[in-house]
Amino acid sequence: MNMWLMVGCQSGKVYLKANTKAELNQLAITEYKRTDNATTRFRQELYPEPMRYMKANR
Repeated sequence: MNMWLMVGCQSGKVYLKANTKAELNQLAITEYKRTDNATTRFRQELYPEPMRYMKANR
């Protein structure tokens, strides 16, 4: 089964894991209080470092 990871671009640290990308997005919203409105301009204001999504086999 595949698993989705949210990984720090610089450190390689896995911050979040979920079974689907939709679950990972929802987890990021709750964990980092991410909002999709115009008041938040930059991702680096939300996350500890720039992030990327990765698909991993488990």
